[in-house]
Amino acid sequence: MSRQLAFLAFLALSIAVPVSGISCHYGTTEIIDNRKFCTAFYFTDTGYAKFGGESSYPENLSTVLYRFQKEEDCKLLRGIKKKDGSGDTYNMWICVCYDPMCNFPFSYKEFSARGYTLRPSYVPRNNDNESSAEA
Repeated sequence: MSRQLAFLAFLALSIAVPVSGISCHYGTTEIIDNRKFCTAFYFTDTGYAKFGGESSYPENLSTVLYRFQKEEDCKLLRGIKKKDGSGDTYNMWICVCYDPMCNFPFSYKEFSARGYTLRPSYVPRNNDNESSAEA
């Protein structure tokens, strides 16, 4: 009887462990598990995209992700200085989502055609004036 009980306990633990975090796309084909939230970064000047997730929340969560927890899943950051010392700047979309596999690796072209969102279907934001990354 105790052997069956031990097996049931093992089975319960093996099922419970994977649900402690969500899975996110990483790169384009890899998947990383046990994340608190998923991320996607789109660089407007090159069209390059980067995907991942974080296993812990940043210390300054209230200032970094405040808009993402409300109505926006993606935010355009303008005028980020390049680290090469040239003084040039670039724009980058930062996207954060909290559901498993929510950061599907869209190309930048598809991301912009979807209204700059990772949401499953396009939902207009309250302020669509900020949507244009081309300006």
